[in-house]
Amino acid sequence: MNHKTLIVKNIKDLEKIRNMKNIERLTIFIMKDIYIQDEYNYTPIELENTDVVIYGLCNGIYNLQINNRNKNNAGLFGNIRNLYVRNLKLSNVVIKSNEINGTLAARVAENIEIDG
Repeated sequence: MNHKTLIVKNIKDLEKIRNMKNIERLTIFIMKDIYIQDEYNYTPIELENTDVVIYGLCNGIYNLQINNRNKNNAGLFGNIRNLYVRNLKLSNVVIKSNEINGTLAARVAENIEIDG
């Protein structure tokens, strides 16, 4: 199994996921609160065949703005296979998209579990 772990302290760390290819499982640790600037328009990350595990460690992502008006699948992630989230706060999330939206993921193919 191709498993990657990512330590995230800011939005630039989160953006590093875009360069990861052929990952079966991605574990993300949010090490501190992430405040996204108002002018930053986030583009959802596509990991269609990946299990994503997010440990928020009681930290949060704030001011996430997604403006995908001409596209579908808008969220922190677009398409993923499975999602497990623990102790993550989300606040002031605004998503503008054609159709399929979700704060964490627009589409989860199999299972989603959120705890805390």
